[in-house]
Amino acid sequence: MRDRFSSVDEVVGGSKDSKDIAKSFAANIFESQEVGRNEREKTPEELAVIQLADEATDWLRVKYGIETFSIPAKNIHVVTAEAWKRKDAGGVTWTGRQSIRMMETRSLSQFAHVLVHEMLHFKSFDVWRASKEPADKSIITIEPDSFSEDESDQSSVSITDYRNGLAISNRVKNKKFFTAINEAVVERLTKSILHKWRANPLLSSEWKQTNEMIDPVKRNPDEIVFLEKKDGKVQGERFVYLRERRALNQLMRKVVEKNPERFKNREEVFDL
Repeated sequence: MRDRFSSVDEVVGGSKDSKDIAKSFAANIFESQEVGRNEREKTPEELAVIQLADEATDWLRVKYGIETFSIPAKNIHVVTAEAWKRKDAGGVTWTGRQSIRMMETRSLSQFAHVLVHEMLHFKSFDVWRASKEPADKSIITIEPDSFSEDESDQSSVSITDYRNGLAISNRVKNKKFFTAINEAVVERLTKSILHKWRANPLLSSEWKQTNEMIDPVKRNPDEIVFLEKKDGKVQGERFVYLRERRALNQLMRKVVEKNPERFKNREEVFDL
């Protein structure tokens, strides 16, 4: 029997009824995923990577003492490149719809990179704030006809993000804090998973091609996801949030330096 029914760990704010409505809504929408407009079918190889990512991210949850939380392929929505609107990201975790939306990619390695990063967000500690008061930046508004048969109760429930991973929102203005360190942690974990997959039969041929194109003087192999030749030029994708990850490394190094009796290296700090 499944222990979890959505990504939502807790609901804060509002009445008990509002919290129950929010939890029920999340569980229902997690189960009732449908193929959306501009979404394409996943390839067998992509489905295999989704399975790998689900297992790898669940392994991390168990490592840190958290129960497993499997995300089905139906909750991953691959949008055609022509229809993808976001220019700043190739994927997004939409907790209000209990799904991951991502742009189709040119390679399976790029697909794996975006998928693992977003799946780690999806499986991070997730807290919603529920209220029957209108919210300026709600991620979803649950209308009364979806949860109440009482015609006298016409108050909708507004849901806002309160916390995801280390990122937390201000109660008053819904301003987010610690997003940089949250992204640094997620991408660091993503990088460690993808490095282990370089020998996986699904991705090994792409990594062999990439490795042959890497100029170690110009590019750090550890930071490369995928390379290809297009129009005679080498181009591709690297791991993201480099500045944020460097800041995280500096922070962890300082913690080790000030607490040598407790920590031997940065990895021990990271595992806190």
